[in-house]
Amino acid sequence: MQALTTLEKGIQRSAREFAVGEFERELLSHMRKEQVWPDGLFRQAAELGLIGVNLPESLDGGGLGMAARAVVLETFAAIDSTAAFALASGTFGAEVISRFASEALQTRVLPGLALGVARCSLALYEAPVQSLPLILSATAERVEGGWLLSGEKRRVWGGINANWFLVGCVSESEPVILFCVDASYDGISVAPEPCRMGLEMVKTATVHLNRVMVPDDACLGDDATLKCLWSGHWIDVAALALGVGRGAMDRALAYVRKRSQFGKPIGAFRITRQKVARLSGKLELARLATRRAAELFDLGKADEAASALARISATKAAVAVSDEAIQLLGGYGYMTEYDVERSLRDAKTLELLGGERSLLEEILADRELGKRRR
Repeated sequence: MQALTTLEKGIQRSAREFAVGEFERELLSHMRKEQVWPDGLFRQAAELGLIGVNLPESLDGGGLGMAARAVVLETFAAIDSTAAFALASGTFGAEVISRFASEALQTRVLPGLALGVARCSLALYEAPVQSLPLILSATAERVEGGWLLSGEKRRVWGGINANWFLVGCVSESEPVILFCVDASYDGISVAPEPCRMGLEMVKTATVHLNRVMVPDDACLGDDATLKCLWSGHWIDVAALALGVGRGAMDRALAYVRKRSQFGKPIGAFRITRQKVARLSGKLELARLATRRAAELFDLGKADEAASALARISATKAAVAVSDEAIQLLGGYGYMTEYDVERSLRDAKTLELLGGERSLLEEILADRELGKRRR
């Protein structure tokens, strides 16, 4: 496990300077209320190299990896978790395209993502609730010159304005095949879904596929590709959750340092200090798990169990820290101006991304006990 490199520390400083300077409170509040995706911020961050930091340098990316991306996402989320998730969501799954797509497809897709002029969305789920393993009815039919895709995908984050979809389908020969699909292809229609709690800037959508013809090189692969996608996605979610927790902690610390009771700051009382110590420990352990998963991913050893552990520990820590931050602020914790109530809402939403916790825990159980006999 390595500490942040000099380059990563520089990226961390750049991400923080950008977030502090550009995440305008009133503007972001309006965007959350109206469910407006921060297109301007996405482009600005991309121009600074903060969006495509993990994509190939030859295709306008930063040429680094998931460890560097995790640093950026955590830093953004500590300043504003909702905006950070929105910026991250525009390139969910891009690392899989850079690893498994043909050179021609990478050239069509990745520069636009890295430069902030295009977006990619995960179109995987078909049930109202995200679950693992995927239960799919969307089909991929092999035809001359490519594939015909048919079916319906739900809970597609950012699907309304996506330029590319990563679509999971079943075929006669494979339980799951992953495709990178141009959103402008004939036969694709997108419908917005109802509002929900948390991460309000990014709308979810239902994507309908009506015999969508895609070329051969749209096929990225089967089970191995999907496992890599999950591993990278869980690292993204873990990094965002760490930022949510860190932001809630910072706001709580600022409050307990200045709020006085019985003639001294409440941060001086043992019970408060013990709470802070426990919460800090939860975040640090989750950060170590996330760092390890990202390092394995960058070594080409994407480990589902390591990424699942990072996602579980980070989201649990974010929920616990955000909940306790509300308690530390007392009545102020429920006021929107103090932001910790939003940290809890965003943390709870992140806890559901990429599958429910109990299902991810099965991956850890498989590692220790072997796969369960059905």
